[in-house]
Amino acid sequence: MFLLYRNGQLKARIEGANTPALNQQVLSLTPANADVDDLEENPIYLAKMERERIARGETVKDAKGAKKGKK
Repeated sequence: MFLLYRNGQLKARIEGANTPALNQQVLSLTPANADVDDLEENPIYLAKMERERIARGETVKDAKGAKKGKK
């Protein structure tokens, strides 16, 4: 069984080595251009960014202020 996830959510289950179904699902779940994929929709990415922010010792207020200062 193949379990296909997108942004941490189960999107498809495929029984057996059904190559046409696997190919179709992979193509439908991935953007044609990786640059158009929005990382801010990915909870795994957001959790990683939060862990890194905490490791740097930033608070929520610091993180918001840092974003404003960069723009």
